[in-house]
Amino acid sequence: MDFVWIVLGAVIVLVTIIDTFLSVLNYNERGLVVNRAARGVWVLLRSVTRRLPRRFRQGALRQVTGLVIVTVILTWLGGVILGFALIYFGAMGAGAITVEKGAPEGFWAALYMSIGQFSTVGVENMSSVHPVIDFLTVLQALSSVVLVGTIVTFLLNVFNGIQMLRSLCADVTRPAEGDADPLAALAPFFRGGAPTDMERYLTNTWGDMNLYGDVLRQTRTTYYFQSGDEQFSAPFALISISSIVGALRWGFPVGSTPVAVLPGLFRLEESLAAARRWISAEMLHLPQVPAPEPVGREDFEAHRVGAREGRPGTDALVAEFEGMCQAVAQLSISDGDGAAAAIIDPDDLYRRYVQWLPFGAVSRRFNEALSRDLDYQPEDNLATSAPFTRRGVARALPPA
Repeated sequence: MDFVWIVLGAVIVLVTIIDTFLSVLNYNERGLVVNRAARGVWVLLRSVTRRLPRRFRQGALRQVTGLVIVTVILTWLGGVILGFALIYFGAMGAGAITVEKGAPEGFWAALYMSIGQFSTVGVENMSSVHPVIDFLTVLQALSSVVLVGTIVTFLLNVFNGIQMLRSLCADVTRPAEGDADPLAALAPFFRGGAPTDMERYLTNTWGDMNLYGDVLRQTRTTYYFQSGDEQFSAPFALISISSIVGALRWGFPVGSTPVAVLPGLFRLEESLAAARRWISAEMLHLPQVPAPEPVGREDFEAHRVGAREGRPGTDALVAEFEGMCQAVAQLSISDGDGAAAAIIDPDDLYRRYVQWLPFGAVSRRFNEALSRDLDYQPEDNLATSAPFTRRGVARALPPA
């Protein structure tokens, strides 16, 4: 039985070390234990926060990040301490460690010895009578130094990821506090109804999107970050960027503006798609589904009218596309005379709807799943299946 405790302890130590190595020092590795522990803590906390009144909910969400980080650190520390404690416990039964009078007894003595060696302070009333145990005590002391250094690296990665998310959210922050329109961030670039300096904006946002995606792959714990601020969160940033990409790519009539063919827009779209694929596969576990069939040409016009009039039974994706085009039209209005931009060509509008539909369907499904998973509940949260309100903010679905 003593040998079983030694083997079990060695396995726990080995798994903990490998998990730390994969989670902190490797790129795009999920680890063995700690990511599941972080996920479990978040699911438990989410079951509480999503039921809290709004006035308490933001304060509760601000505690999530700290609790998840503490869980990760305690998992690693606990794994090393418990593993060596089991090794020492088996060694005590085999007579390789002597316990003098006044020391704890049984497993508590082994745990006391493991904590003492891990802290590099040592213990009294206990001594090794075998060179292998002497080597293990030195090895544990060295492992504590390495583990603490790894934990510091982990913390730096997490807070670097938070800074990257802050930069990404700043790219799509509303000009007026509380404004929930994802396209409001584009208004400064459409002074007078014409796009200005859009390539630089798109390139900067693309860079921040890439950095945030890399941080998520490096340190998955960053995914669960909660600030308590609706406009400083991963769902807010990704949903807003999705709206901006969709609007600039398919919201303008063909040939009316060069924005739709800017290189920065295509790079931003690709970066967004890569981040959504990774989150869908690794965090949300969303299976791939085929894109829906577009509505017919004649039905499309009827659904557009239904969307504008709020009729029940209107196709949700047509309604979303119509709302996006209306928002884009507002960007194109001249500041001087208030005249609307180009006259809408129904055939061009339908072609753009068909081209947008795969992107819009993927965005809708991803945004709903991400909002539900991260408990994203914006203040404008009316009961509907649509992922966006009329002001454009993503709606969180009710708890599954």
